[in-house]
Amino acid sequence: MRIFLSYLFIFYSSIFYGQILNDDALYYTDTSKHILSFKTGAYYGASQLSRDFVNVLVNGGEISSEMKDRNILRADKLNRLGGELYANFSYYNLDLKIFNQFGYYLGLKTHFSSALKYTDDIYESVFYGNSLFKGDTISLSRTGFHSREYHSAFFGLFKENIKFGLVYTSISSEMNSYIHNGGIYTSQSGAELTSNVLGQMINTNNNKFQSGFGLGIDLEVRSKITFLDSSSNAMFVAGVSSFGLQFLGQNTNTIVFDTSYTYRGIQVSSLNDFSSTLLPSDIFDSLSLQNTSSSITSVLPFELYIHKVGGKLNSKIHSTFGLRYRSASNYATLFYFGGEYLFNSNIVVGSIATYGGYSKFQLGSYFRWRSSSAIIAISTNNILAFVSKNSSGMGINFSISYLMK
Repeated sequence: MRIFLSYLFIFYSSIFYGQILNDDALYYTDTSKHILSFKTGAYYGASQLSRDFVNVLVNGGEISSEMKDRNILRADKLNRLGGELYANFSYYNLDLKIFNQFGYYLGLKTHFSSALKYTDDIYESVFYGNSLFKGDTISLSRTGFHSREYHSAFFGLFKENIKFGLVYTSISSEMNSYIHNGGIYTSQSGAELTSNVLGQMINTNNNKFQSGFGLGIDLEVRSKITFLDSSSNAMFVAGVSSFGLQFLGQNTNTIVFDTSYTYRGIQVSSLNDFSSTLLPSDIFDSLSLQNTSSSITSVLPFELYIHKVGGKLNSKIHSTFGLRYRSASNYATLFYFGGEYLFNSNIVVGSIATYGGYSKFQLGSYFRWRSSSAIIAISTNNILAFVSKNSSGMGINFSISYLMK
């Protein structure tokens, strides 16, 4: 547990990704024929752990009893901790020349993500010890961890109401582990620990540049909300991203573990025997590991989304809301709702409340500026992180789109 937490936050502690959607130039332009777009950012979120607790995990220091007690009150039966880093460069040609009705787009993107899903029992046992569980079981069921590095190239066609594309993904690394069912029982005397665990782990050999590849599709449909205003730019947008198959290489390790073991401590006599391991010999016989190294074909991690953007052109206030779901990512469905204020035709500010993802409630904000030739947006997923040590999650996202007629 501590290793997972440390790895996650050391990797993502310097840059944070904001999950705000209102920065896509395609939703806010009707005169440009060509768009060059660049987006980058990073994010981390925690459903239980507060910002000061995370800072100690990353930078070192003392985790006080007050910090541990405050975080245990925030725990659910299942908690999440995760982060990601991404960059995306794309080109859109809106001149409908293909079959006299389609424009096209192409681009490159890179994406790193890592997340941990754990029970409240795991938190208590790690930071308080297992004495609280005498005569009881530390639940490990439905816990999991993933870490992946993907680099993708994409190409597609679109017109006003639909976008369809193909995605090729080079998989540098993929690790995904999950415990289907299991726990650790502590005897009433505290002298014995009995574990029963059923789960599996898939891990690619990332010594090479590419450990596998994926083939997927992007599909997005849009529907104008015309009853608001005949000239409104409001629309519902729904889609799926990178839906397809992944093909992991021959050196992919699949470990299935079905373990039942009772631990009664280490014999004192074995401490003086340097020729043998300190662990009891029967622990390895009890693990029942099935370790295979071969290629694997499975579903490529994908994302589903639906959201509403824009509004009446003569209105100063627009609403936005939607949801996002990600597969195989220890990610809870994200729901959000918010609004934006149009100071003028060039400057927009907004705020969005979110619940889900790697976190619980967060309050984000964004700023979008438009000129005749560019759209620039910057956002944060959680403004509370800048004012409260009890907040969880932080992020910033930046995008710039160059518009050409």
